[in-house]
Amino acid sequence: MGRKRKILIVDDDKGILNLLDTLLSKSGYEVVSAGNGVEALEKLRKNSIDLIISDILMPEMDGFQFCRECKMDDSLKRIPIIFFSSSYTDEKDQEFAMSLGAAKFLVKPSKLDVILDTLKTVIEECDNSAPERPMDDEEVYLAEYNKRLVGKLEEKVLDLGKEIDERKSAQEKIKASLKEKETLLMEIHHRVRNNLQVISSLLLLHTRYLKDEQSIKVFKNAQDRIQSMAIIHEILYESSHMSNIDFVQFTQTLTDRLFNSYGIDPAKISLKINIKDISLKIEQAVPLGLLVNELFSNSLEHAFPFDKIRTDPSDSDEVKQEEYKIRMSLTPAPDNKVELLVCDNGVGMPKDLDLRTTDSLGLSLVNIIAENQLKGEVVLDRSVKGTKFQIIFG
Repeated sequence: MGRKRKILIVDDDKGILNLLDTLLSKSGYEVVSAGNGVEALEKLRKNSIDLIISDILMPEMDGFQFCRECKMDDSLKRIPIIFFSSSYTDEKDQEFAMSLGAAKFLVKPSKLDVILDTLKTVIEECDNSAPERPMDDEEVYLAEYNKRLVGKLEEKVLDLGKEIDERKSAQEKIKASLKEKETLLMEIHHRVRNNLQVISSLLLLHTRYLKDEQSIKVFKNAQDRIQSMAIIHEILYESSHMSNIDFVQFTQTLTDRLFNSYGIDPAKISLKINIKDISLKIEQAVPLGLLVNELFSNSLEHAFPFDKIRTDPSDSDEVKQEEYKIRMSLTPAPDNKVELLVCDNGVGMPKDLDLRTTDSLGLSLVNIIAENQLKGEVVLDRSVKGTKFQIIFG
């Protein structure tokens, strides 16, 4: 039984190294590997190598230089070299490779049986004949080597130019697609807002035919809730950022409409709003908008004596009014959560009120929306004068 042939594989692609190592080891060869020409020369001096399979395009020392070094070294020149390349593949590249003394030239990818057959053939030819004599003229070698490098560089520059053009084209398509989707989203928000406005108008028309005050109140509250959702879609439609809501604008618009809806003079209630720079997604903004609507409506409707806060042209500015206050804040809370506070200095809530069992539709909605849609928690603080709701969600 003959000795195991030792093959040196030179390639900077670890995937190729592993593939050839597995293939050759299973075929009875002993394998040594290197990542470039410099490393390969070190391995050659430490091992008795029977054949070399080398890539061409590699860092530090490429395959052409490596082959030239081997063939100019008396101790290495008899070792046959098979080039295995996917970069230098045209006819001139192969001619230059063979002129350096290479035994064969294979183009990546090649079938495994082709690689094994080529190895067997080259080893047999090497055993039975002297190696090909490489070009001796250094100037000819350098001139041809530079041609190959310049040619490959020009090819890579052209490829890079094509890739840049393709990327620009892809980016333009993505931009066009995003613009189209933004336009579509704006149209959706526009239509939703319009539909909500139509529903609100229908409710308003129906209230004109109602005589029962309780029924009128139910219709008006439903109209206010619909308006709060319509405002959000209106803001989104007019916004340049389709994913986030300007909640400051929303709150100002909503409170203005609620003052008007309840016939309350804004000058008779001190309203302060503190909203920090918080980014809200639409899936948070709609339920949060409904919460704010319910809590503001609750304060306007129940906290203060209506005859003291109603809009009445006959009121004189000289009449001293008691200071009625509503405060609202939306600020960051620990653990990446958000805290909503709405409070007033009105008459307060009944001591036996339970948000989970109350008959009030508005307060029931506050609890349901906070817990089910915002995944938050509602706290009713009774220790202050008036009413204070705290809702933490995230």
